[in-house]
Amino acid sequence: MAGLYRRGDVWWVRFRRNGTHVRKSAKTTRKAEAQAYLERLLAEQAGRARGDVPRHRFEEAVERYFQETRVRPKTLSSYRSNSRTLAPSFNALHLDEITRRTIAEFVTARKRTGVTDTTIRRDLAFLSVICSACGRWGWLDTNPVTAFGKRGLREGRPRTRFLTQAEFDRLLELFPLT
Repeated sequence: MAGLYRRGDVWWVRFRRNGTHVRKSAKTTRKAEAQAYLERLLAEQAGRARGDVPRHRFEEAVERYFQETRVRPKTLSSYRSNSRTLAPSFNALHLDEITRRTIAEFVTARKRTGVTDTTIRRDLAFLSVICSACGRWGWLDTNPVTAFGKRGLREGRPRTRFLTQAEFDRLLELFPLT
């Protein structure tokens, strides 16, 4: 059931893996390159099924991410906190075992402990960063967080800020009322 198709000028590949349809852009306008990409993906899938391709754990991915990437110190601090939060749920899993279901179980467990939706969204954002990095490294085919619907997690309300008296006076000096 593997095949190629075009969307506009770009070729896409499609195949089934473990009963699910996989559709990915080959990111090329040439059919031969798309065919080679499809064959490589199918070979990787067959290797994983046989156990030839090494599988990586979430814990390994987090360690490599912190070693190889450079982010701002405040972001790094936030990411380290997120990694400690995600560790009990995901460290024992291989990257290909992280699915929408495991993410949903994580979200449900966090909600039961009374954590706000905004905090859960931040945890999922870090998980998505890790999965995207794994995709660049060739450790993961697709980012499972993008397939997870975050509609049930409300974003925080925007903050309402009021001007101080000094700011108000400065504003009136610049734009006097007529």
